[in-house]
Amino acid sequence: MNSTDYLHYRNSTIGQALTDALDDMIQTGTIQASVANRVLGHFDRAISAQLSQVNARGSFRGSLSTYRNCDDVWTFILRDVTFKFDRENIHADKVKIIACKRPDA
Repeated sequence: MNSTDYLHYRNSTIGQALTDALDDMIQTGTIQASVANRVLGHFDRAISAQLSQVNARGSFRGSLSTYRNCDDVWTFILRDVTFKFDRENIHADKVKIIACKRPDA
């Protein structure tokens, strides 16, 4: 699986913060664009590897607003969602879930 398969992680809060920081560094001449692209490629692979090791269990309930499938990438938009974990419940008005097929599946 190539790096472009993980580009959706760049839309996360941490991915956007990294992209903004790299853009600032390019603008000030601290790094070249090619270096920033290599950093983003490493980020794409590293975050996928780390998330695959998460072993937390929980459940969620909400109302499905929208769903779609394009190129084996599922996108679900949920409203009024409650996540239940061992010690806490978390509520969100709107949640977007992106699900991709694992490369080894």
